[in-house]
Amino acid sequence: MSTSFRSYYNAFGFNGQKKQQTNSPVIENVEFVNNIPDVRILPPLRHGEEIIAQAQRVHVFQPLSLNNQGLIGELYITNFRLSFQTLRFPDYRQDHQAAVHDYWHPWTPGLIDIPLLSIAQMFRLSKSGKRKPFKIGGLKRLVILCKNFRLETFSFQLSSTSDSHSVASALSGYVHPLEKERLFVYHYGAKNTNPSVGNDTSGDSVPSFSMRSDWITEMKRTDTNFASWRILQANENFHICSSLPRCFVVPFAVGEDAKLENLCALLNPAEERRPLVWTWSYGAASLCRMSGDIDDTFFRAVQQSHPQRHTPRILDVGAMCPNIREIKRSQEILRDLLLVESASALESSDDKWYHDLESSRWLQYVSRCLETCRMAVADLQKNISVILKETGDRDLNCAVSSLVQLCLDVSCRTLKGFHRLIEKEFVAFGHRFRDRLALVKTDPERESPVFLLFLDCVHQLLVQNPGCFEFTDVYLVLLWDSSLMGSFKTFSMNCQRDLQGTSSPSMPSVWNLSFKPDLKESIMDPLYTTTNATSQLVGSPSNVIVSLNSNLPCLQLWKHCFFRFVPPLAVSSAVSRKSTVMRELCHRVDGAMAEMRGLQNGELVDGFANGEVSVDGEDVSYEDLASLASGDSLKAATIVRRRSQLLRPFVPNATSQTLMTFQK
Repeated sequence: MSTSFRSYYNAFGFNGQKKQQTNSPVIENVEFVNNIPDVRILPPLRHGEEIIAQAQRVHVFQPLSLNNQGLIGELYITNFRLSFQTLRFPDYRQDHQAAVHDYWHPWTPGLIDIPLLSIAQMFRLSKSGKRKPFKIGGLKRLVILCKNFRLETFSFQLSSTSDSHSVASALSGYVHPLEKERLFVYHYGAKNTNPSVGNDTSGDSVPSFSMRSDWITEMKRTDTNFASWRILQANENFHICSSLPRCFVVPFAVGEDAKLENLCALLNPAEERRPLVWTWSYGAASLCRMSGDIDDTFFRAVQQSHPQRHTPRILDVGAMCPNIREIKRSQEILRDLLLVESASALESSDDKWYHDLESSRWLQYVSRCLETCRMAVADLQKNISVILKETGDRDLNCAVSSLVQLCLDVSCRTLKGFHRLIEKEFVAFGHRFRDRLALVKTDPERESPVFLLFLDCVHQLLVQNPGCFEFTDVYLVLLWDSSLMGSFKTFSMNCQRDLQGTSSPSMPSVWNLSFKPDLKESIMDPLYTTTNATSQLVGSPSNVIVSLNSNLPCLQLWKHCFFRFVPPLAVSSAVSRKSTVMRELCHRVDGAMAEMRGLQNGELVDGFANGEVSVDGEDVSYEDLASLASGDSLKAATIVRRRSQLLRPFVPNATSQTLMTFQK
């Protein structure tokens, strides 16, 4: 018998029946096909990516198969990812990827490509199937749990001991690295002398908010009064506050730089002496952030910046929203609920699914963040300035401030505006991406998926306001995956100071991530343009302020993010196909809008020769369109929002789900 082979295997055959034993070796009750030449298939490497270890004749098991079905191939560990390669993946793997193709990250195109930093935990499996702590040495079976709700199991029964040992050593050094220099973004930056290579540099660049010009542009964009607020440049060397950018905006009434430095020196050093900072304006009202208790000097300065001297509202975000430990625990419970190793275990959880989901409290935490946002939005609409208070000012303040601007600032709902928003609120103001996402080995108390909670809140806004955002939840999922890779400087630092002494221009930015045409279509919501055109035509303000419902029965579990790697639960996205249909429908609606504009101008258009026009197969009478042209926004919104249902996956009524939970 040849010792070199590669095969698929299935202990129970393709029809579920036990196969007849042959002379082929049987290991772990799995039958192999021999006499197939062992051809090496190297994974395509990115700039700066290098193979650290590899193992031949590794088995990867089919999800939920009780580790007795799968295929055999070669496993590669690079300084960026774990990549499993074989001659041809079986149908169940290809069908699963095709079902969730729109949510597959372009930097990991392989069916089993796992960024090393996205791995949450690794275990060895004993012969009895019991999980044991991972350690360097020869491997038999390896279980990998990922932060993005993915589980893969590998067997090294047919691999050499030296191969499995080298794989274990590589995983130990790169999955939870001790030094930030092991992050792939540093390797990519060192090897890539041309930052445009491998990145889509088309379009306007996203401001870093580290320069005075960036803040001037933002203040002008929001019509901020320069007589009430000024740009502080005294933090050039980060000596005032190491976690804030070199430049930021403070109340003019605080005084000159020297006075501000003296005020900061009196603040709590445990909270890095972060002063109150301006982040956005809504008319005469302002949105501000601060760490810890508000100093009277800053409070009065914000009040004096208001033309009517209205007393600002202080929202204690730290008390109203979950803390980082609660968020971490919630995600862990949710991950354990989804990442099971057999179909029977998944089925047995049906009777208590909603109970276990409720015990995670994930949706409750989403609801609390949205409710805090709703309160801030209500105050700003009343022309009252809002100060968001949180210990440290680097976690939930980032999320709530961003959500407020998404609700009130229409430009933030565009793709470029969303980039600018995250760059300002999370990156520039020092959200600890490296610590919170555990990209390097750190104190477990520092780890918390705050960014995932924020993205889920945005997902709820998208669901509740179809057509009001230029992007879909496909992009939100891709951003979450990107944050776990350690490959983009956007999500690999704790603050802008971390970029000092690095070749940051050559490091890739997630905002320049390139997409294939079909994926790019899935990212962009075709309904967005039509909705805005309708709102402008009928004079509706629906394109200015989005609705927000924080009540728990109105929230939906983010299935496309949480279920995509669990084949029985994965919701087929089919976003590309739906986008094609939607674009055709939107084109027809746009035609109807043009006809309506003709009515407004007193022109008779050909479409009304027979007294009615068809919109998506529905006859709309001359009188109906005339009422739309005269300002009946309800019917216009009905026409457009009916199209939006095609983009939303079927979700059982949230209220009925809650009732079912109570009944159980």
